[in-house]
Amino acid sequence: MKFNINNVNDMEKNRMQRKNRGLFWLALCCAGIVSSAGTALDQDFIVIGDGQNAPSELAVYRRAKGYVIFVRDVDAVKETEIFLDCDNSVKTGEIHARMGADYRLKSNGIIEKYTAGKWEKTGKAQSILSAPGIRSFYIGDDILSILPETLIGVRCARAGTKRYLPDESNGALLVSGARKDAYSWNRPETTILKQVSNTKVFFDDPEGDIIDAGCGDLISGSAEVKDNELQLVCRTAAPVKNDLRIWIDSIPAGGYGPVEADFMMDGKKLFRYTGGNSGKWSWEKLSLIEPEVTRGGTEIRYKLPLNLIRPQKYGRLRICFQTAPDMERGDSMPSRGKVFPVLRPGNLASASGTRVEVSSLYPKYKIYPLTDGQTARQIYYSYAAWASAEMRGKAQFADFIFQKAEPVNLVSVWWEKPPREIEIFGKQGGEWRLLARKTIPEKEEWSNILLPENSRAEAIRVQMPAGKGNKSRPNLFWVREVEIY
Repeated sequence: MKFNINNVNDMEKNRMQRKNRGLFWLALCCAGIVSSAGTALDQDFIVIGDGQNAPSELAVYRRAKGYVIFVRDVDAVKETEIFLDCDNSVKTGEIHARMGADYRLKSNGIIEKYTAGKWEKTGKAQSILSAPGIRSFYIGDDILSILPETLIGVRCARAGTKRYLPDESNGALLVSGARKDAYSWNRPETTILKQVSNTKVFFDDPEGDIIDAGCGDLISGSAEVKDNELQLVCRTAAPVKNDLRIWIDSIPAGGYGPVEADFMMDGKKLFRYTGGNSGKWSWEKLSLIEPEVTRGGTEIRYKLPLNLIRPQKYGRLRICFQTAPDMERGDSMPSRGKVFPVLRPGNLASASGTRVEVSSLYPKYKIYPLTDGQTARQIYYSYAAWASAEMRGKAQFADFIFQKAEPVNLVSVWWEKPPREIEIFGKQGGEWRLLARKTIPEKEEWSNILLPENSRAEAIRVQMPAGKGNKSRPNLFWVREVEIY
């Protein structure tokens, strides 16, 4: 049986609607859905956990007129507090690990609002101890003063301690208020991304979200691949005092810092990273590129030749703007900790009109992660990858069906768990034929499979032969992302 991505998404939507009941959280816990470290990004449900520290897991589930918040703290669930930031600002509320908490939710359900420097009771949430060490709350929108176009930030901690989940370095857990398309796992200073296509993305960054005085405040921008150039636009609230820095990741392996940057624009200078996997500051100057500065110095435009920053001619581009000389200061766009937008010019797997079908689907998993562009490890498993059912004696595969026959040169695959062997088939004239076969090293996170010269295909099949999965689960095909060029 093949699964079509559109049909599965409809099934998933209906399933989520059916689970809007009080027993949802108990079923969730019993099924072990939130038992591992990571973050899930979905329109309705976000979860994060480190599996070690107490509290160990935190989740938020958006309902029609409120939120369900779930917390696991086996050692001391009665002492856990949950802090809520309802205006996405560090300038209001009591500061908890750089999040301005406007409300505090206690384990008994009491909700307090931070007013004039003190906490005052404002309402009560439904509080249920659904299992030992596991508590869930329901809070209606009528209790929280949520600005209609912002996010709600959530962070929990042991009462009277500074042990937070998420901690300060990872940022607050943010979920949409009125806008279901706006959510992130991040610090309170949060960039909203709108991915238009494989070749274009818009950035919308809150004004006034910088912490370090003297650094520029990013407010919006865009990145687009057009006319063999990477065209970048950055807008700031006021003229930038220091040189703008732009980090560009174009090679999956290696790179500098959390962006894994292979190239850096520093003012007018373009540099290439030469530090390999060392993480050391090591750059080679490549070129001088004069930006176009307009709007009184608040809009900066760059046009970077693709042949300079995309040496392999295929693959992805990730971009981050910054208004400080290092990655820990100033304003960043996307905000610190957020998954980065991905431009994939020429990627047939996610092209408009490409249809994705899979051999089977593991419970709770979806098909869309195969082509969503995201390979970040902080995204929770079932939202970051597609997984097949575990069937002995059966090959598992994902088909990418194009609108017409296309030239194909390269298949790139990112693994959740690398299989031991992979096969690539091409369909031409209704017939499948083997194009490539590769043995995958045990710890390889992504693989490039070159196809024979002048190959053309109406569809590409990425297949794991029967029983050739990872040694730990040989019948499971577990894939984070596929790109075809």
